[in-house]
Amino acid sequence: MPFNQMMDISVELTLRRTEDGPRMFANPVDEIENLYAEDHERTNIAIPADDETSLNVEGELFDIEATFDVGDAEELGLVIRGEKLIYNVERERLLFGESEAPLKPVDGRISLRCIIDRTSIEIFANNGRIYMPCRLPAQDNNNSLALFASGGTAKAPSIQLRELKSIWE
Repeated sequence: MPFNQMMDISVELTLRRTEDGPRMFANPVDEIENLYAEDHERTNIAIPADDETSLNVEGELFDIEATFDVGDAEELGLVIRGEKLIYNVERERLLFGESEAPLKPVDGRISLRCIIDRTSIEIFANNGRIYMPCRLPAQDNNNSLALFASGGTAKAPSIQLRELKSIWE
């Protein structure tokens, strides 16, 4: 590619009180809704141990919102084009590629929002408490999306998969 930088989606920053004191939260601006194309919703998905569960949707551009019950899994998360977005339950860490961030479940749940582009993923966790923009390796032959759990089972009470239109006409 002729460039090596990343242009992120615009975010709204808010200051919120938390158990650790005031913290900055980041979430995508509402205008992203102007890019929504097709919408797919999944509910109450049981994620078996040591397996991947396909979401039966493929594509390059998505706005995904997912809620997970961690259950007794050691790790769980999303598989995006073969790359794993991992939540490590014991360490309370969110990992993607070389990036990681602390993330505590709230009432046994974590929420993830992922804005997926052709070569990037922007991860917003627990309603913007964590913001993690990352490089997503481009793969011409794999546009799949799946859920996974390892070391135990988990559940995804709700997943919203919104296909996005390109901003380029």
